[in-house]
Amino acid sequence: MPKNWLWNKLKIRMIPTFNIPEALHYIVANHKHFVEKVCDTGIVYTLKNEEGYVSAPCHLMEDDESLPFDKLCFWSDRDLAASCITEEWQDCTIDAIPLSDFIEKWCVGMSSEDLIAGTEASVEGIGFEIDPLELVLQLAEQLKLTGKQIELQQYGTLNDLVRQIRGIIS
Repeated sequence: MPKNWLWNKLKIRMIPTFNIPEALHYIVANHKHFVEKVCDTGIVYTLKNEEGYVSAPCHLMEDDESLPFDKLCFWSDRDLAASCITEEWQDCTIDAIPLSDFIEKWCVGMSSEDLIAGTEASVEGIGFEIDPLELVLQLAEQLKLTGKQIELQQYGTLNDLVRQIRGIIS
């Protein structure tokens, strides 16, 4: 994949279908914790089975035809991911993803496939939902705040990727 393929990607509007009720503000706090923890540990967790990685319909985002986007679910902690291995995900195993791979392969790939990132989802699939490119920007900001560096294989530096993303979503 060429380094500048992001420049050529069409913008896709992801429209929240409603405001988060005050009773669910813990979802935002959990997402903030996700960003901080994965930047600290350098590992993101997800679930997979023989069919692939787990996905669920978005609760908050829909496409232009009012259909919910699919989201891939991620956790900052192995035990949190393990707590969701129930019912429809009972045949899943935990997969650990290095943060650099998550940023440049997963998030960029999800964006190109019109998928949403879901963080710290509960057993019911309730969690924070975010455009994967926006998530990259949040992760990059947290890494900058903490002075941590990650190496990317396809984009040179994280700043190079951030500049490309800002060109897309601005």
